[in-house]
Amino acid sequence: MTSFDRREEAFEAKFAHDEERTFKARARALRMLGLWAAEKRGETGTVAEDYARAVIDADISAVPNAAVNKLVFDLAAYGVDAIRIRQKRDELLAVAQRTSTRCLALTAVERYADERIRHHAPHLRNVSHQRAAAIP
Repeated sequence: MTSFDRREEAFEAKFAHDEERTFKARARALRMLGLWAAEKRGETGTVAEDYARAVIDADISAVPNAAVNKLVFDLAAYGVDAIRIRQKRDELLAVAQRTSTRCLALTAVERYADERIRHHAPHLRNVSHQRAAAIP
């Protein structure tokens, strides 16, 4: 395998990883948006969770902006307009993306700790994630 092939595989892997991260962040944002909308409708508990799942399912459909359209239709009777829904969606998407970035930073720290364990204390490889605290 040439270095060009390895670079190509690395770029493809990074692209796939970035797409997955984007998809998961969007799904988290839509879940939060669905829970917010359910609260506006006076729903709680499993009913609110089911509604949030329905919002995510609408977004996955082939129709563009289906989730927002669903929310506009469902919240019209509660005095929430499309502009407010889009603003809330954008706010929650920013939160979900920041959360995703923090998780990546944590993963990088965990990888670093795992490398140190492998190098300095190979007998600790199978210990839980709390093992990083024991390494200076």
